[in-house]
Amino acid sequence: MGSTEKTIVLGLEHFIDKIGYQSDEYKRRGIPIKYLVNDVSGISASKAKQYSADIDIVSRNLLARTIKTVVIFITYRPRWCEIYDTGRLTLFYTLIARIFRTKIVIILRGQEFNRYGSRAFGLRLSLKLCHHIVSKESNLTKSLLCLSINRDKITEISNCVPLPKMTAINNDRDIDILFLNSVRQERHVDILLNAIKQLTEQVPNIKVVITGFSSLDDNQHQVDTPYEEKILTMIQDLNLNYNVETHGFVQEPSQFYKRAKIFVLPADVIFLNYSLLEAMSYAVAPIVCNGEGADEIINRENGKIVGFSSLELAEGLQEFFADHQYVSYGKVARDNIKRYHSMHIWGEKMISVRKSLIGK
Repeated sequence: MGSTEKTIVLGLEHFIDKIGYQSDEYKRRGIPIKYLVNDVSGISASKAKQYSADIDIVSRNLLARTIKTVVIFITYRPRWCEIYDTGRLTLFYTLIARIFRTKIVIILRGQEFNRYGSRAFGLRLSLKLCHHIVSKESNLTKSLLCLSINRDKITEISNCVPLPKMTAINNDRDIDILFLNSVRQERHVDILLNAIKQLTEQVPNIKVVITGFSSLDDNQHQVDTPYEEKILTMIQDLNLNYNVETHGFVQEPSQFYKRAKIFVLPADVIFLNYSLLEAMSYAVAPIVCNGEGADEIINRENGKIVGFSSLELAEGLQEFFADHQYVSYGKVARDNIKRYHSMHIWGEKMISVRKSLIGK
């Protein structure tokens, strides 16, 4: 494919695993791709090295970032431009790509239509000017249609993950329950803690790992500090220090997935949460609360859906542990990822988008 497929990606807050997956898939298909990223998490350089990705970490200064972008367009001469709407420069990115006659694909991930003022105006104008839009959620597609954007200009491509090389669950897994997501109010970690407290009455040695406490990290990317403090205090008050191990954001989540038996996500929004998909790809049995889209990814064979109740969650977890049911559920979960949510499928859909734009 070579230079005709050279791609630049703009607007990312940082380079993390989910972008690394895409980088690897493009690389596998022979597509050169360059990322211009901010670095709010402080791990972009190390993650880019892990994936051998071509990235430039840009300045937080808007003027410096605009100059850098123009220079890259002049020197790199991309034929394709993927834009994420995460800041105030979305419209600028769209206009500069237009000037350089670059095909523009805007990728929407979920919070874009919560913008106001100049940012909302810039996004809406960019959506009109771009060549195509990739929507990760059906509700985003509905919002786009309400803006009178042609349905033919929109492709829904949901989150996908690589399928790791591994065997199914074995006896080496020493984490009974894993929560691996940012700790925030809408993910109801308090329900999980109360369920764990109930479980300790029958299983006093149960081992639980909760990751995603931004307040435990040494960086400026804080998520929901008051709620994190509430959860850390709850662990103390419920006397769960022996059972619950806490971490900040983990750079190598695979090391936890490989050790886990059950993955818990008691969140308001479930559908295609990245960590949920990753856990399932490692044959970790999922149990989720009945948040938005839960039944679109979890069924009776690959996991469990419970109500927003610590009692229901505790009962569901007990069922998983009975006769090691989590093993069979984990196997089906991994098979579902392979069939419906692998990076190969993501790559096929993105290539299809490009083919549809050739000549336009």
